[in-house]
Amino acid sequence: MSRISDILNTSTPPPGTPRAPLSPMGDPADGGKPGETGGADGEVKHNPEDIKRLGKQVEDEVAKLVKEAAAAIKEAEIGPEDFSDQGFPMGIAYPGAHEYGVTDGESKEKHLSKVAQKLDKTAEHWEKTEEKSTVRVTTV
Repeated sequence: MSRISDILNTSTPPPGTPRAPLSPMGDPADGGKPGETGGADGEVKHNPEDIKRLGKQVEDEVAKLVKEAAAAIKEAEIGPEDFSDQGFPMGIAYPGAHEYGVTDGESKEKHLSKVAQKLDKTAEHWEKTEEKSTVRVTTV
């Protein structure tokens, strides 16, 4: 597995982060779905803290890896003049691929930031929805 896949698909929170209780479906690492519980009645619940934590991981860890990769590509300043006459096709192809890698890395970083913001907003909406849909019994 890649580091990005590990970040997105493991149930281990970052060090120092309190772990949410496991659902009746079990640990996500064992095939359960993170943040979901399922009972005989078919009820599905999501833990907004898990959603927020995922958004933070996407922004802090995954976007960081993408940024580092784009920076590494950008630092490799190889141009057509660096290839011999026999490497002429590479002298044409490499600068294009280099530019694409830098531009694509920068756009992916921006996209991941937006994904993290949307996950945070989703968690907020989920919390509000849970609050508004909860029936409270009061005695008079």
